Amino acid sequence: MRLTGWQGLLAIAALAGCHNDGDAGLWVPPAPPVPLTTVSGGSPFAAGCDQQAVNGTLYTASEVEPYLAINPANTDNRIGVWQQDRWSNGSARGLLAGVSFDGGDTWAARAVPFSRCTGGSLLNGGDYARATDPWVDIGPTGIAYFMAMTTSGSRSAMRVSRSLDGGNTWEAPITLIDDD
Repeated sequence: MRLTGWQGLLAIAALAGCHNDGDAGLWVPPAPPVPLTTVSGGSPFAAGCDQQAVNGTLYTASEVEPYLAINPANTDNRIGVWQQDRWSNGSARGLLAGVSFDGGDTWAARAVPFSRCTGGSLLNGGDYARATDPWVDIGPTGIAYFMAMTTSGSRSAMRVSRSLDGGNTWEAPITLIDDD
């Protein structure tokens, strides 16, 4: 009989007397992986929400550049951020945040107005067609910060939003750098 993959590894380990539980000659395989939890789904954005001429291929319902932070003040609180609906030539229609208060078992999606598709406008400083490079971190007191680059044509900006409640709600982003 020829054993391949996991079967072969287990057979070799058993013959070699490998172990990992402290008992000589007994090898215990690793625990099975933890089941994955879906955080994002299809695209939440309406067609044309970016209010710009099509330039590139839009990958609707794509989620890229994920970033995760765990709250040091409450490790059951986790915040993940990602690009939603990536363009082939750079950036995405918007950035979303997912928040969990039960260690990652359940998640709720939140939009922060970094771009037009997530509620950005001239009034709140988020009048950008695209957003990219999502980053999130949580300070020692539990205050979360979500930073991103936003773009419209040749204009780009670095913007940051703050959450005082573990990522459930986000303040209007402020602009750190605005570059034409």
